Amino acid sequence: MKQRLGIAFAILDNPDFIILDEPINGLDPIGISELRDTFKKLNEEKNITILISSHILSELYLVANRFGIIEKGKLIKEMTKEELDTECSKCVVIKTKDIKQASVILEQELKTTNYKIIDDTEIRLYDYLENSSKVNKTLIKNDIEIISLYETGITLEEYFKTVIKEEK
Repeated sequence: MKQRLGIAFAILDNPDFIILDEPINGLDPIGISELRDTFKKLNEEKNITILISSHILSELYLVANRFGIIEKGKLIKEMTKEELDTECSKCVVIKTKDIKQASVILEQELKTTNYKIIDDTEIRLYDYLENSSKVNKTLIKNDIEIISLYETGITLEEYFKTVIKEEK
């Protein structure tokens, strides 16, 4: 209730910009939903920019149209919702001990550069989603030992951890 009351008072001053830190903490599901609707309405109808700092990524996704990832007080990545959706899109996860050679095979044999190396054992391939068995066969045919190969989407939490890991 204090959260909503504080926001209501702030709105009376007709601000251009509101900064909120963990605004849904302590709210029940109905309160969270009402607050989310209020944020959207303020942005769309009154053109108020709202900066929300929160660790609840799934909730931010429901209300935000732009995202920033901050690590130790430094903005390390900023993107639109569309860009975030692309980053978290479906992919084929390839786990292997030979990332370097596997990436060469992807480029030479499967004619794709639409992949991302995540760490020492993982590649995320954004092509061949309907034909991951071809990827598997091609890698094995070229003597790449496959630890695992599966299709998945990346959650917001996984993406956040990946971005933070890349920064370090």
